[in-house]
Amino acid sequence: MQQVVFLLEHIGIESKKANMIAEENLEAVGLSHRMNLLPNELSGGEKQRVAIARTLATKPKLIFADEPTSDLDSVNGQMIVDLLHRAAREQGAMVLCVTHDDRVKKVADRTMFIEDGIITNGEKKD
Repeated sequence: MQQVVFLLEHIGIESKKANMIAEENLEAVGLSHRMNLLPNELSGGEKQRVAIARTLATKPKLIFADEPTSDLDSVNGQMIVDLLHRAAREQGAMVLCVTHDDRVKKVADRTMFIEDGIITNGEKKD
């Protein structure tokens, strides 16, 4: 929880409000029951979800996500896809996501592919 609170306080949010926002966002990524653990007590997937909670807590207008579901099981992966999609829809955030996860592609407004360093609009070369 302190990782999220620290960031919020750093950008000027009062401590009590920062704690409330941190709790809400950790709950949103399914970590309310683990919010008082230290980073070395969390799994890789849990650390990844803390990072996503930390990002979403600031309500950014631009989110860069590099393989946001890669270390997650299917349930938690879908939860993250839904959270990123909701951030785009409700906050007007642009989510730029690099992924191999087809679930992300299903909610994307636009997809592009990179193959051998060449960017395409989703049409693969033969």
